[in-house]
Amino acid sequence: MPPPLTGRRIVVTRAAEQAGELLERLRAEGAEAVALPTIAIAPPLNAAPLEAALEELATFDGCIFTSANAARAVLARAQVRSLAPPRGWICAVGTATAAALTHRAGWAATLLPQAAQAAGIAAALAAQPLAGKRIFFPRAEAAGELIPRVLSERGATVVSPVAYRTVLAESSRAAAPALFPGADAAVFTSPSTARNLAALLGEDHSRRMRDVRITVIGPVTATAVAQLGWQVTATAQQPDVESIIAALRSCWRA
Repeated sequence: MPPPLTGRRIVVTRAAEQAGELLERLRAEGAEAVALPTIAIAPPLNAAPLEAALEELATFDGCIFTSANAARAVLARAQVRSLAPPRGWICAVGTATAAALTHRAGWAATLLPQAAQAAGIAAALAAQPLAGKRIFFPRAEAAGELIPRVLSERGATVVSPVAYRTVLAESSRAAAPALFPGADAAVFTSPSTARNLAALLGEDHSRRMRDVRITVIGPVTATAVAQLGWQVTATAQQPDVESIIAALRSCWRA
């Protein structure tokens, strides 16, 4: 019996610069992997808060990066300004985020949460004294306030400037309707990847996605997909390629 992904047309919606590893792994599994970026990464509209936080980088007791995009955005600005790495602990969510941080000496993650949600980050920081500490949390423009609130409740001062924005990938507008219906599966790694595909597909997105087996990362993205009226088939518990592959395989298990 061939592997479960053999011959399956699987659409990957993450940003173009982030999709390469997943596309390669899917093709190694025998899948017909198709890149359809629905988001593009853009700098913040107002970079002043981020620049101000970077000026104070040496004063932070810890840093939290919840995505590779945040890590890359901060490292790029730090490199331009020849900033020294932070002196405290660094928490990175997911292997891709941790890998992005290794591109500059001194930025390696020292804490790796077992779960990507706020509870997982809180558990990873359970042994860290947070009362009176200053935490640097660069985030996406659309990020919620849950993580800063959890940290603040433990007495930390959280500085959370916007490090990047996700915007609609207009380059995929023509390709999206040609793939749905017809694709066997789609992978959504964030709420914006799903919402933007719906925008690209137009008003009949529910019909186009009816028979697609949908894999998402985590409950937040699952909720966003459900709000669109689409059915989630499998959820990857970790924000890494191997977890996504495992979730996709489960879509075709009896």
